[in-house]
Amino acid sequence: MQRRVNTSCGYLYPHEEPFLERSRSGPPSPPATTSLTKTLHPKLKTSLAMASIPPVEKLPLAARKNIRDEYEAKIGEVMDRISKMLKQTYKAEVNFNQFYAYAVAGDSDWIKNSPGTAALNYIESSVYYLKRLTEEGKDDMAIEAFNDLVSERIFTLEADPKVSYSDCSIRSGKFEFNFNPTNPGVNVDYTCQELEKRLDEALAAKDPEALPVIARRDLQKEFEDKKQDLTSQFKEQLLGADVKLMADYDAIWKTIVAGKKVNSDVDLESCSRRFGSVLKQYFEGFLYYVKNKLNKDDMMVEGFTEAVSTLELWVEVAPEGTKLKDSYYEIEIKDGKFIIRTTPSNYGTNGDYATQNFVDLL
Repeated sequence: MQRRVNTSCGYLYPHEEPFLERSRSGPPSPPATTSLTKTLHPKLKTSLAMASIPPVEKLPLAARKNIRDEYEAKIGEVMDRISKMLKQTYKAEVNFNQFYAYAVAGDSDWIKNSPGTAALNYIESSVYYLKRLTEEGKDDMAIEAFNDLVSERIFTLEADPKVSYSDCSIRSGKFEFNFNPTNPGVNVDYTCQELEKRLDEALAAKDPEALPVIARRDLQKEFEDKKQDLTSQFKEQLLGADVKLMADYDAIWKTIVAGKKVNSDVDLESCSRRFGSVLKQYFEGFLYYVKNKLNKDDMMVEGFTEAVSTLELWVEVAPEGTKLKDSYYEIEIKDGKFIIRTTPSNYGTNGDYATQNFVDLL
């Protein structure tokens, strides 16, 4: 077994700067390297970032025609696809007079000439990422979380000076496609590339201790879906004893969140992304040592099952600052339960080795 030393909660995921790309429909394509908008005077950029641009009173005829032909004629089909995936009826709302005003202020020829095409591309860009989020409408957990947060069932376009180019957010029960006031229409295909993260940010704003969608997804794929195979292997090594792999997911996450308040080194994003993988790591490590130290020996197995009378194997997370018997973890048998314990800042660190001395407890 090769030794692995991880940081808190595993591996860090570096921030990816958004690409600059002119909008197109369909899944993301290789990024372009230049912006659509012309360079604006710094004072104009500052004013756009600080204040909302008033909508234009009337759209040019060519712009209205593009909205009719490229947006109104096509948005229904796009929203039908989205609604089918999310199992709820969603609609799109776009204030084109406002959208056009930002195009004029930002000197975006593409949006001025084709505001309907641009708006459709923003909204259509979400289809690819919603498919990935919901596993093409099959992940009920993700669908329920999205529908709960986007309670108004509305997709809309909004300027946001905090956005570099394009991004998405959930605010006031609506799903927003956000663009920078000085750069509308840039990097449209990647507007929703951080959809899962934005969903969890909205969830955390509503309930800071709620288990994130990303964590629940990793939990399902990396632990729940593989738990049966693990328990079967334990059963073989323990000569027919049916162990139960146990963890209180909500309690673990709440303790990790509380740990962040005590220790800034606790990486919530990394913990979330590897939530289930880390649990599996602790139990896989234990299985390895059960195989090699009990070795299906009748006396050894009997000693284990007598000590762990409930046959429950637990992973727990103690509050940050708790002094552990070892650097990153501790183990104990209490009330007939075998417990692997760690802290938020050590969640997943050397988890493979947490149970290497378990025979000493028997």
